[in-house]
Amino acid sequence: MAEKGAKHLTFMTRSGARTEEARKALEDIESLGCGAHLLQCDVGDLGAVEAAMASMTRPLHGIIHAAMALKVIEARSNIHQLLTSH
Repeated sequence: MAEKGAKHLTFMTRSGARTEEARKALEDIESLGCGAHLLQCDVGDLGAVEAAMASMTRPLHGIIHAAMALKVIEARSNIHQLLTSH
């Protein structure tokens, strides 16, 4: 998405930017001229998703759910619930 002109991307992960791999991925995205932010959040936890979305400083224009989670249905439900209520 950054290569196609996205200016700002926000990612939600359970581990946040704790790993060198995550920090390197953010650096790579930013080197393309795209702001990259990583929020620590378990999308299977509605309260965590609400808090993460409330902390976002830019408008939300889309979501790509690409988690490899056992709680995929719960995560999708949480995201859908929050998007349709705002």
